[in-house]
Amino acid sequence: SNSVSSACITLDVEEEFLEGLRIANPVEEQIVFSQEIEVNLKIFNLAGQLVVQIENFVGAELPVVLPSGIYVIELNSNREVYRQKLLFR
Repeated sequence: SNSVSSACITLDVEEEFLEGLRIANPVEEQIVFSQEIEVNLKIFNLAGQLVVQIENFVGAELPVVLPSGIYVIELNSNREVYRQKLLFR
């Protein structure tokens, strides 16, 4: 019998949100997200230093100019954390 309660399946809208998120890579002058997001955003360099921090960022694009190289972007939304490496040109 199918006894899986629908409560297990229902996700927070915002969690599904970051689940399917894509970020254009490499980055040229702005970070482009596949959809509008509402998050706390941080960008670290590979040495682990915080180079960008934005509380309550809302949008689908973020102009950022950083020295070229690889960075890690961290998005924080409702206890959920999404991290991705980004190449800045």
